[in-house]
Amino acid sequence: YFRKKGFLVLTPSLDALQFIASHAELRNYVQHIWLNPDCFTYDSWERLCPDDRASPRAQDERSFQSRAWENHRDDNTRLLHTSDLTARLVEAFAGFPNLRTVGMRRSVDHYAHGCATVQRATDRDPRVLGPIPEDEAKYLSGPTRLFEALVAAVAQSTVSIERFYTDAIEFDNIPASRLEDQSLSKAFRTLLYLEINAVKGSLAPSQHYHRSASHYSDGRYPGSVLVQLLSHAPKLRELGLQIFPNSKQSYHVAPTWNRQQSWRVSYPYLAMRTIAETVQLTQLRRLKLEKLTMQSSMLVDLLSPAASTLRSLKLRDIRLIPWTQGPDGATISDGVEKPWRTVFVFLATSCPSLSFLLLHRILHDSGVIRFVPEPPGSAITVEDPPGSEGIPFALHDTVTVKAGGLDRVQARVRQLVDAHWYGGHVVCYSMDDREWHTDTSDEEW
Repeated sequence: YFRKKGFLVLTPSLDALQFIASHAELRNYVQHIWLNPDCFTYDSWERLCPDDRASPRAQDERSFQSRAWENHRDDNTRLLHTSDLTARLVEAFAGFPNLRTVGMRRSVDHYAHGCATVQRATDRDPRVLGPIPEDEAKYLSGPTRLFEALVAAVAQSTVSIERFYTDAIEFDNIPASRLEDQSLSKAFRTLLYLEINAVKGSLAPSQHYHRSASHYSDGRYPGSVLVQLLSHAPKLRELGLQIFPNSKQSYHVAPTWNRQQSWRVSYPYLAMRTIAETVQLTQLRRLKLEKLTMQSSMLVDLLSPAASTLRSLKLRDIRLIPWTQGPDGATISDGVEKPWRTVFVFLATSCPSLSFLLLHRILHDSGVIRFVPEPPGSAITVEDPPGSEGIPFALHDTVTVKAGGLDRVQARVRQLVDAHWYGGHVVCYSMDDREWHTDTSDEEW
């Protein structure tokens, strides 16, 4: 029961965490701790409970719930935006001799200690997000502040973690002074598994955080902090990575929906360009990539250092485009007509240990890669944005490849070199997340 536990960023929930850490027997069972930074995030009491001219008794009950709601929100905000959270996590982590996995989860599908208490007091679930605001934020997001606290806590405590996972982190908003190399080195020196869910920062422009399409005023480039993070995990064997353009923009639609070349200025593309040019993942055995935009050469560059050790590759919603941006800002074509063929040739000729492959809804600049020939007349024009009427439906097997076992994977990859087709936009069923997500907390390395 105590091996894997989740907690809210609230004082009563953290009290429970520290109680377990100080218990002579229970502390030894804890191996996996995760936290949810949300507490009515993006929401207001007025939206949740509009004035409906209820009876006096109901109004008294609403008043009590409103005060409880405000107290929990204030407590969550105070912990996330002061050093108190880090201090409490340092003390707790130091009490768990067998702690190996630390992470974050933001979902109503995962129950954190304290959820029931808050829900009884407010009649609302604190994990449910409100409407995402249109305005730029003035402060670092709650998940980003929690990420900072977790890194600092692991670095300052005596714990040696092997697995770390994040959710919705605005990495490029974190000032360099608050994510020092020394802390990252201490926190990630023993790391084997890292799951990164990144999103473009949404801070309002200032003298410190002036944003442009290609670089920031402090000299860093999109993805620089991700590179810094990965460079301090020399033993990393498994990486999961997804990058969202921002909290609102769909990764299915180009920044300018009717200009496919605008993919080259999207945040996921710019961040991946920095990573592919810089990171050397020489020990990697398993790689999982999702919702990314890049060129075929960038994907090959990312895979190349781990070509001899790579055993498992999962790709979902990965878009390969044929353009890059020149020094003068002009669009330059890389001349590759079939970008996925380049990747499949690399996998077939350079990855002798690859024994598991999962591809789902991989993309090119104007549509989806199909693994069976496209039926006549099913394509739509490039100018039609995703969501238009008449987009054909694709069966799961036509846009998905799954193979296991060394011989079967090697044969399937060789087949894919020529057995894939560049189709138009399609809709399809989402993949079962149980196939996509891998819980490595019990696996032997």
